[in-house]
Amino acid sequence: MSESGFTFSAVDYVVFGLMLLLSVAIGIYNAYRERNSNSANDYLNATKSMSMLPVAISLCVTYESALNLLSTPAEIYLYGSMASWGLIATISAPIIAAHIFMPTYYAAGITSVYDYLRLRFNRVTQILGTLTFMSGALVYSGVNMYAPAIAFEAVSGLNTWASILACGVVCILYTTFGGFKGIVWTDVFQSFVIVVGVIAVVTRGVMINGGFAEIWNAAYEGGRIDFVHFETDVRIRHTFWSVVIDSLIVTTASYGTSQPAVQRFFSCKSLKDSQMTALVNIVGHIMLYGIAFLLAIVAYAHYRGCDPLEQGCISKIDQIIPLLVMDVYHNYYGIPGLFLACIFAATLSTISSTMNALASAAMDNIVTPYTKFNERTQFYVSKGMVFFFGVVCIGIAALMTNALEIYEAALSLISITMGPLLGLFTLGMQFPFANWKGASGGVICGIASGAWLYLGRKSITQSNDFVRAMDVTTDQCNFTCNGEEIVTNYTTLGYWTTPVDATTIPEIYDEDVPFYTLSFRYISATGFIGCIISGCIISLLTGGWRDRHKVNPKLLRPLFDLWIFRIWIPEKVRKFLRFGIEWSEDGNDDKFGTKSEKYRTKETSGVYSVQMDPGNVYANESFVDDKNAIRGLVIYDFSISIRNGKYKKYWIYIDSFCYEMSLLCSHVGERECPDIEQILKKIAGLHCGKIRLID
Repeated sequence: MSESGFTFSAVDYVVFGLMLLLSVAIGIYNAYRERNSNSANDYLNATKSMSMLPVAISLCVTYESALNLLSTPAEIYLYGSMASWGLIATISAPIIAAHIFMPTYYAAGITSVYDYLRLRFNRVTQILGTLTFMSGALVYSGVNMYAPAIAFEAVSGLNTWASILACGVVCILYTTFGGFKGIVWTDVFQSFVIVVGVIAVVTRGVMINGGFAEIWNAAYEGGRIDFVHFETDVRIRHTFWSVVIDSLIVTTASYGTSQPAVQRFFSCKSLKDSQMTALVNIVGHIMLYGIAFLLAIVAYAHYRGCDPLEQGCISKIDQIIPLLVMDVYHNYYGIPGLFLACIFAATLSTISSTMNALASAAMDNIVTPYTKFNERTQFYVSKGMVFFFGVVCIGIAALMTNALEIYEAALSLISITMGPLLGLFTLGMQFPFANWKGASGGVICGIASGAWLYLGRKSITQSNDFVRAMDVTTDQCNFTCNGEEIVTNYTTLGYWTTPVDATTIPEIYDEDVPFYTLSFRYISATGFIGCIISGCIISLLTGGWRDRHKVNPKLLRPLFDLWIFRIWIPEKVRKFLRFGIEWSEDGNDDKFGTKSEKYRTKETSGVYSVQMDPGNVYANESFVDDKNAIRGLVIYDFSISIRNGKYKKYWIYIDSFCYEMSLLCSHVGERECPDIEQILKKIAGLHCGKIRLID
C-alpha cells in the first residue's frame, strides 16, 4: 500500500509491461534487419542515413524527459508559472544550433561533435570536452531514471528499485541490440505513448474540475498564473532574466554541443535536412511544454484547499502528478498504467539516447584514436560500451535517494557542465585568438565556478522572500490519504512543509557569502562566463593573439556575420568584432552533402589514377604531392578505378595537426583496404599517418 492509499491494478501492470515489451521488440527487430552489418559507425551513429521526420521526433522525446512531465508541473504548482519563460529558449536554441553550430560541423567534415575540438585546438581539449559531456550526461541520466521511480512508489506502491531495474534493463536491451537506428524508431513509438498518456490525464482533470475556464480561474486566484517578474535581483528563484538566461545556455548547449542532439543532426542526409529537423522538433516541444503547464494548473485546481504535501499523502512535491493520476483515474483500470507507461517512455527515450551518445563519444574520441581495432572488433566494443554505460546509469540512480527537490537538483547538476561546455565551443567558434591552453583552462575554471556556487548554496537557507514558494493549505481537507474522515485539521502556509514556530525559523543566509544566495538558475551562466573570461585571459597570456591568423576559417562561425546582423552591420565593424580575421559564408560550404556533385568529384581512369578536388590541391597519376599544400583542414573527394573495372568512391579527410587520415569508404570492393591505404599514404605524403576505415 502506498502513502496515498492507491495501488495499481493487474490491468495497469499489463499496460505498462506491454510498453516495455514493445520497446525491446523494436530494438531486436532492428538488430535483425541490420544483422549483416558489422560497422561501428552505423551502429552508433547511422551517419547520413536517416530521414528527417523520425529523427526530429526522436530529438524531441530525447529532451522531453520524465523530469519535464513530473517536475516541471510540480515546480509551477509550488512556485508559479515564471518557469514557463523557458519556452523562449526551447524555440530559439534549436535554431541557434542549426544555423551556427551545424554549418561549422558539416564544413569540418566531422562525425563526432567533440572531434571539432581536436581540429580547432588539440586532442587534450577534445578529451576534456568529451569527459565534461560524459560526466554531466551520466548524472542527468541517473536523475531521470530515479525521478519516476520515486514518484510512483509514493502514490501507487510500485517499488522504487523494481522501477529502476525494469527501466534500466529494458533500456540496456533495446539500446544494445538495436543501436542508433533502433533507438530512433523506438523513440517514435514512445512518442505516441507519451502524447496519449498526458492528453488522457489533462482531459480527465479538466472535466472533473469544472472545465478549462474554472481551472484557469482557480490557478489565477491562487497566484499560479503570473508571468510578470522582471526584477534584476539575482537572488530570486524565478525571474524573467534568470529563467531565460539559464534555459538559453543549457538548451543551446544541449542542441549545439551535446552528443545526443548533434548525433541526430549528423544522421540526417544533408545539412538542410538537419536544419529542418531542428525546426520540426520545436513544434513537438511547444506542444509538450503546453501540456506540462496544463498538468500544473489542473493539479492546483484539483488540490486547492487540501495540499497533499502538507497533508502527508506524498513526501516530495515531484509526486503530485502521479497522485493526481491515481486520484482521478483510480476507478478506470488501465489508465494509471497508461500514464505510468507514458512517464517511463519519456525516461527510456532520454536514457537510451544518452547511453548511445556516451558510447559514441567514448569510442570516437577516446578509444578509437588510441587503438588499432579492426571494424568488427570496434562493433563489439561499441556494444560493450553501451551496456557499460547503462549499468552506470542504474548505479547513479541508486545514489539519488537523498535529493529533496528533483527539479532543482537536476537543473543544477546539468548546469555545472553544460554552461562551461557551451563556453568551450564558443571560445572555438567566436574567439580566433583562443588556443588550446585557454580553452582547456577555461572549461576547468567554468566547471569549478559552477560547482562552487552549487555547493555553496547547499550550505545556506534562503528566505522565502527570494524562494517565493506560494501558499498552500489543508483547511478544506475532508478525508485523510487513506479515505478516513478528518475530525480536526489545521492550515499551514509558507515555504516549509511542516508547521514551524516563528522562533525556530532557520537563519536566512550568511551575510559573509552573498555569492551563495544567487538563484540556482545562474549556475549555468556562472560556468559559461567563467569559461569565456578565463579562457580569453589564458589564451592572450600564452600567445593566442599572435597566432589567431593561423586558425582555419572553416572552424570559425562569427556570430555577427550571420545574415540577420550582416544586413545592417558594416563589414569594417564586423571585421573588428571577429578580431581582424577574414571569414565568409561561402567558405563554409558543406563538402559532404550540400555542395553540387559536379563541383565535388573529378574522375579519371587508369590502373590507380586519382585526381583531387581542384579547389583544394592536385595530385597527378604519379602520386607526387606537395606536402605543404595539404596543411590545415582539407576535405577531398576521391574516385578510384582499379584494373578489373570495379569502381570505388572514397571520402578522404586529412588533418595536418597530427598528420592523420581517416578513410570513409562508401563501398568496399574486392581489393583489400591495406592496398588502398598504401596508395593514399603516397598521395598525401603522410608517413606517420593513421588511416581508419569506416565501412
